[in-house]
Amino acid sequence: MSPEFKLYLIKEFQRLKELEQETTHSLQWQIKRSLVKTNYKIHTEAIKKQLEKINLPDFQQKLIYANETDVLNLIMFGKTAKEWRDENPKLVKQNLNMRDVANIEDLIVLSNLETINAYLLNHNKDKQTRIKNLTTEAKKNFEIIKNQKPTQKLKQMTKT
Repeated sequence: MSPEFKLYLIKEFQRLKELEQETTHSLQWQIKRSLVKTNYKIHTEAIKKQLEKINLPDFQQKLIYANETDVLNLIMFGKTAKEWRDENPKLVKQNLNMRDVANIEDLIVLSNLETINAYLLNHNKDKQTRIKNLTTEAKKNFEIIKNQKPTQKLKQMTKT
């Protein structure tokens, strides 16, 4: 085998391995992202419905959306989005957020909590009641899903 051809084969092999890794990482990210977005819309629609009852300027409405999201972040991750960004500047520079780097179990439970919180919002439950119910449901959800085969399959698919 000529040295030129050998070098070509090595470089092509490296290129294909890099492409394979990028594709795998992209698929893993897409799966996680889909989980995060699935019930987020249900959650934001419930907040929107509550905001329609009161007349607030846009900046105050944005604060309410962020506050509701941080209620879930605090239950799930023990910190707000801002606290996470302050603690993880390198990940922020990569345009990642706390949900992008969360594990699959967290994302499944978070998705469920978004739906539950939307339900509670739609039934006009106060914030303290919602936090108590959401915390209880998060614990139950984690207990139920931690060893489920579908969860383990998703975990394998999103393993980085």
